[in-house]
Amino acid sequence: MTGAMPFDDPLTPPTSGTLAADEPRTKWPTVIGVISTIYACLGITCMGLGAVGTWFGEMMYRVFGMDVTVPTIIKVTTVLSCVFGIILGIILFVGGMRLVKRRRSGVKLLKMWVVMRIVLVLIGVVLAVLTMPAQIQYQRAINEATNKMLRENGNPEQPFNEATAQRQIFIFSGIGAAVVSIYPIFLGLYLTRKKIDAEIEPWPS
Repeated sequence: MTGAMPFDDPLTPPTSGTLAADEPRTKWPTVIGVISTIYACLGITCMGLGAVGTWFGEMMYRVFGMDVTVPTIIKVTTVLSCVFGIILGIILFVGGMRLVKRRRSGVKLLKMWVVMRIVLVLIGVVLAVLTMPAQIQYQRAINEATNKMLRENGNPEQPFNEATAQRQIFIFSGIGAAVVSIYPIFLGLYLTRKKIDAEIEPWPS
């Protein structure tokens, strides 16, 4: 019939333009977004417990009958580190949520978190070195309080070795810095790829 409107044949393969429009969305924004929010929640929880435990540490020692004083420098630096860690956790959480919604601001927040987290790790390593004398003093006080309890119970004392304590501080500081740097480094390398920049370009802000 002449003059009839043309209709698409359902058996006709779609054009390349149709294929491009129907391409499935990539899954990495959801995967990384969910992982980031979970990581943020765990980090905020640990930082909160760390700040409370450090600030009220002396009270907790007294509950167990130990007269131990936490050096002020350790108390202040630890609490401040935990506070900054909580702030970074909030940034990571918001960035992860926005990434799940495929917003460019989510990627920007995650990149910001990567830089700030690595900087905080480096500051933590420096502080561990600078506060070494105070940490040794703190461990010695714990050892003396423990030995007092052992003597009262008729048990042998545990000797304190300053060189061993210093070595342990270096080892644990290095291992801790390496472990907490794994996800920021991975995230930074992944999000700075040109492929990612091209994909998020049409996303809403």
